[in-house]
Amino acid sequence: MLKTINPSRLNRLLVELDEVHLARSISKDGIVYPVGTRGVIVWCHPDGLAFEFEFLSPQPAVVTVLGQDLH
Repeated sequence: MLKTINPSRLNRLLVELDEVHLARSISKDGIVYPVGTRGVIVWCHPDGLAFEFEFLSPQPAVVTVLGQDLH
């Protein structure tokens, strides 16, 4: 049987420099980053719920992303 991981526990497992993928599309400054876009966590917010996530494509950017939107 598979164990379900509490989302807040999952967020604590993510650390700076982890490579992760977007679980949902997001937009910043008119650029759409689709589901599956890869990037790196460059900073973890102290609450463990959000992360600064650096994209390299389709346009380089650093975006605040909720942990629930990463996998």
